[in-house]
This record gives sequence, structure tokens and C-alpha cells, in this order.
Amino acid sequence: LVGEMRRDGLAPNLACYTPALAACADAAEWRPALELWESLLRDGITPDALAAGAALDACLAGRVPQSGLAVVEQLEQVRTRRPPRRLFTRAEAAAALAATPAPPNDTP
Repeated sequence: LVGEMRRDGLAPNLACYTPALAACADAAEWRPALELWESLLRDGITPDALAAGAALDACLAGRVPQSGLAVVEQLEQVRTRRPPRRLFTRAEAAAALAATPAPPNDTP
């Protein structure tokens, strides 16, 4: 959608990016979500917690929590207000869980 808008000479805005990010999250497509996120930032659009949450959800669904945490940290850098703590909590918890080694398998 965002690419089609550009081809048609239209400038995508936050209202275009957020549902595209949410669709990536629903499909566990973290790479396209991160590409959209980077494009949003390059376009000079100030993201909100909904857009960041959708990008975070895509990263968590794709099992790349460190990338999700980076999204939340980027949100903090570009916004004048601190992002909701729940975004950090979700990202940090997922990253910690991913860093925890799996317990040994006790089956013979």
C-alpha cells in the first residue's frame, strides 16, 4: 500500500503506515514491518505508540524481540513524550525470555 501510494505520487502518513504495520504483525512478517518502520522514520513521520506497538508485535511474532526493543527505543528518541511503559515491558520481557536457555529435554 505504501509503495503504491508513492508510485501514484502520494505521500503516505501515519494513518497509512499503522495498518500496514498491523498487517505485518498479524502475519508474523517482521522483516517487512521493520522496513516499513524505517521508511516511516525516513519520511520524517513521528510515530505513535500504536505504530510502534504494531511493529513490536510483528517482531515478537517473528521471534526477534531485540528488534522489537530497538523499535521502542527509536520511538523514545523521536517523540517528545516518553512511550507508554507497557511497550518497554513487553519488549524487555520478550528479549529476556529469548535470551534464557531452554531447559534440558528429560525425555529418553
